[in-house]
Amino acid sequence: MIYMLFILLVFVLLVIYLLNRKDLTTPSLIFTASFVFSTAWACLYAEKWNMNNMYINTIAVIFGGVVEFFVITLIIKSFFDKKNVSQYEKDNSNKLELINVDLFIKLICIMLCVVTIFWNINIVLKTTNRHISELKQAIFEVNDASKFSSTILKQPKLLGLLLLLINGMGYWFLYIIVNNFIANKKIDKLSVIIVLLWIVNSLLRGGRNDVVNFALAGIAIAYILLKKKNSFRKKIKLKLGTKIFIVILPIIFFISFPKLGLLLGRNIKHTPMDYLAEYCGAQIKNLDMFLLERDFDINYKKSSNIQTFNTLFNWIGLKTGLLNEKYVLDLPYRQYNDFNLGNVHTTFYPYIYDFGYKGVVFCIALMAIISQVVYEKAKINKVSNKPNLWVLAYGYMFSSLLLSFFSNKFYEQNFNRTFIYSIIFWNLFNYFFIKYKSKPKLNVRMNENIVEMEKR
Repeated sequence: MIYMLFILLVFVLLVIYLLNRKDLTTPSLIFTASFVFSTAWACLYAEKWNMNNMYINTIAVIFGGVVEFFVITLIIKSFFDKKNVSQYEKDNSNKLELINVDLFIKLICIMLCVVTIFWNINIVLKTTNRHISELKQAIFEVNDASKFSSTILKQPKLLGLLLLLINGMGYWFLYIIVNNFIANKKIDKLSVIIVLLWIVNSLLRGGRNDVVNFALAGIAIAYILLKKKNSFRKKIKLKLGTKIFIVILPIIFFISFPKLGLLLGRNIKHTPMDYLAEYCGAQIKNLDMFLLERDFDINYKKSSNIQTFNTLFNWIGLKTGLLNEKYVLDLPYRQYNDFNLGNVHTTFYPYIYDFGYKGVVFCIALMAIISQVVYEKAKINKVSNKPNLWVLAYGYMFSSLLLSFFSNKFYEQNFNRTFIYSIIFWNLFNYFFIKYKSKPKLNVRMNENIVEMEKR
């Protein structure tokens, strides 16, 4: 059964690839590719996890959800193509400009990042009552408590605001690094330092996910900007060295991922291959086990513990006083044949947990509409001498689509205060931090041209 699901998903992926004119960052392609990837891993462990006897409902949910996502995004795409007459393909004014940020601004950003790192370390150690030598264990405990405990982690409001500011800052400077490198093949070292400090701040809260999301955002932004530079008409030509790097990078990631887990206090059993299978394919098995043990018929009654919009409801509820304690994610750890399968069950799990099978239809539709609209806007909006907010937004959103096989990334990552604050900060950065070109120079050039014409 798992092999049949894999073949069906590969077929849908090829159809999407051709109908979207081989666009590698279109939402439907990314969403489908994530499940092709995960199902391929499940196929490798089909015998060990008994994937040949999958529940028919599991196949229907995954395949049906992928097809629904594709159909809805195709409709949205056709609407934009008709409305804008493929403007993004005909517009030749997409030449990338250098984005200049004042040296003083960059130094201030670096200082804020450093201060936040030390403050962050202090809060993590105080929260867990541990010594600096036990920082690794303290990080793990804070991360675990933030996900699976109803306890609200206390931290100064100013630190919380700084963390939100630095998160938006990290993505904003990531865009600048990518844009300027494509524009003139140069790397701004101070911007790189800011990004690296952002990564340190993120790791101090114990999650590798933020770093993975950040790296994937950079890839998405780079691809869109390269396509914009070519007016979405030409294929992106990459040098041999770049192609080799793209191939080697995933290999490095897969080798280092288990080691990063150990660094952050994770206990790793079995072989590195088993560990990667847990993160890349076990979600399919977990979803299958979940659907087999629960009855989601027409009389299904939803739980009072919200899963799909967990981060959004917790933020609003705690902010307004409607909640006394957080909604806790119900993610039981699963094992099968002495394999630790983890506690995530693909993006479909919370939809069915909260609303039954009809939740898949609603939540997938909403995800497809939002992601495709943002992507179309990212393609259509012209680039300038400041980060394009639509491209930034889709870059931020990109990883949640690509990691849909893993868990409820889309609604956890994009329906929360972090993303909302990031959008606000991106607008403020564009307004206050960008050095605009001086207009008098343009007037001087015009006057010089007029003088030359008069002489003739």
